[in-house]
Amino acid sequence: HRHLHQPDSCFLFHYTHPPCPFTKVLFASDGGGIPEHTWYSSKYFKKALSRAMSDYVELGVFSRETAERYAAMVLSENARRIYRL
Repeated sequence: HRHLHQPDSCFLFHYTHPPCPFTKVLFASDGGGIPEHTWYSSKYFKKALSRAMSDYVELGVFSRETAERYAAMVLSENARRIYRL
């Protein structure tokens, strides 16, 4: 049983893809509490997303370019599109 606080944890992305397309996934730090928590969650999320994308590339699920595009969607592009930023 894996938990989000484990350093190698990227199960969320493996679990949600393909049932949830990358065009529907958004990053959110929750923004509550002290600023350091928001900073940490952002850093941790990027690390986990990078690990998941690397796994997909290594397995041949999609190319590096596609992985980079999907990561950009999750990290910012989807929110910009949805919220018209």
